[in-house]
Amino acid sequence: MHLHVATPEPPAHGPGHKRRARRLSGKFLALYLLISGLLAGAVLVAPQFHERADAVDDSGDITWDVNGGRSAYQAMIRAVRDRAAGVRVPGDGTPRAGHVFTVGLRAGEAPRTARPPLVSLLVRARDLAVLGYRLRTQQGHDSFFCFRGTEVGDALNELRFTGSYRDLERFGGRSRAGLVLDERRLTRSFTVLRDDADQAATARALMVFTMTVSEAARFDTLERAFRAAFDHGSHTVSRAEAELMNSR
Repeated sequence: MHLHVATPEPPAHGPGHKRRARRLSGKFLALYLLISGLLAGAVLVAPQFHERADAVDDSGDITWDVNGGRSAYQAMIRAVRDRAAGVRVPGDGTPRAGHVFTVGLRAGEAPRTARPPLVSLLVRARDLAVLGYRLRTQQGHDSFFCFRGTEVGDALNELRFTGSYRDLERFGGRSRAGLVLDERRLTRSFTVLRDDADQAATARALMVFTMTVSEAARFDTLERAFRAAFDHGSHTVSRAEAELMNSR
């Protein structure tokens, strides 16, 4: 949008007219600055991304078998970090179109199966935020289950809660601190999403995957701490670790 500013004619009257012209010019300048500021503000607050189905990038899809042990877990974290690092095109720094990528989940399935994963987390590359998950039927039909206030996908099923830990803990009925992470809990969380369970169980499952995928990719200390959960052991989330997640 271009604002046309008229050039005032040379004064044709006396000093009183000059003072009035100066007052009018000052008022016009103030109005011009106000309009310019509003327009600039509109540009600044306009969302840079609109999470829609055509923004989900399945190229170079990441797949994680939650029963695959420590090596599978670390490989998934590396792949997630690589996607976050590659979110901007080298050179001009503009965002890539496929800014939402998927992390396909398996639980003991054959790693070389040709079928796509039935459950995939939806992850926003620029900040590694989990936006929800996708269910894919054997016929290839996709349903997107997204946090309240998030738009990803055409077949949208909005969850009753947001992706904040406050909401996840409230709807899930438990805190992150003291939560025991192990392969059994990960398998159960996968099954909850796959079978489209009730909202409380879904909130707990998404809390588990947000921590083990998103937070571990953000923080090396969390990734190192969580490794034990995938090495035939377990890890209990501490209060300090929960506070670290809140710091982002």
